[in-house]
Amino acid sequence: MLPLFVASFDKLNGQLSSLKERFCEYLADIAINSSIDQGPDGFLFRFLLTIDIEGRVFIAKHIEYFLHKMDNGAIDVVWNRWLHEYLESRLEGVPRALDVEEVKEMIKWVSAFETEFPDVVRLICQMPVPSVEDTTIYWRIYEKKLAKQYPDDLARLLVYLLPATKEPFYALNIVVNIVKDLITAQADETCLKYIIDQLAVLGLESAAELRNTIIPGKQIWDTYQCVI
Repeated sequence: MLPLFVASFDKLNGQLSSLKERFCEYLADIAINSSIDQGPDGFLFRFLLTIDIEGRVFIAKHIEYFLHKMDNGAIDVVWNRWLHEYLESRLEGVPRALDVEEVKEMIKWVSAFETEFPDVVRLICQMPVPSVEDTTIYWRIYEKKLAKQYPDDLARLLVYLLPATKEPFYALNIVVNIVKDLITAQADETCLKYIIDQLAVLGLESAAELRNTIIPGKQIWDTYQCVI
């Protein structure tokens, strides 16, 4: 079956374009839920060389869907088997440079992870910064209480995401709750101040009061490092 899929790659931008998203869903399912190698010589890398940006966005979208269907142990297996290497390769432009439209979907992967969350954040934060329109990621992060487990890594993720966010920001209240959890967990002070300043830009009227609740002391980044 897979060889037939591979043989169809170069037709998806033309005569099979109406089947593109469904095709990408199947490929994402195989990549996530099978033991087939997805290294540089695997079918996913070959697919990315032939498909247009729409197809690459579909792949990222459906990988996100299947990741959120998995339990933490299964996700760790996928991460260690190929997904970690895949993200590192994409950051290096292999097999193709990342497009910001892909990144919009890929950042949603973050909330599927627990054990590997810090490593995923480290890689995601090196990608081109997208304008985040889907606020589901914030709800999932809050529900999983990731602020308590990984306060500094989550703070770094918010530093990456919020500057590119535009009004109206419908997740403002939930992000305030995340920030309160980060303050309780004593996340990096510099990043917390930067995050709250960004929330003020997005319309948080109580930003000054929230800033005053920061527990001073912990600083692992200076201001410059926090925003790059």
